[in-house]
Amino acid sequence: MVHELFERIDAESGCAARVQRRARLMGELDGLDDEAIAATLEQPVNTVKSYIFRARDDCQSRAPAACADAQPTLLGKTP
Repeated sequence: MVHELFERIDAESGCAARVQRRARLMGELDGLDDEAIAATLEQPVNTVKSYIFRARDDCQSRAPAACADAQPTLLGKTP
């Protein structure tokens, strides 16, 4: 369900570059820490942190309502 929500947000808003979205999803949905994401993407940890920050920032600036809808779901709460 959460994956579908993020796919909808991405499709409707064009949030972030693909690698940035992937890093964010790996952390928020798959529960990977920054080091594990960095190893998977074969990037330095600071680059991954930047990707995640940019993905969140881009999504929030382009689709604040959609991002707000996603937040309770990510926290395990029903909207």
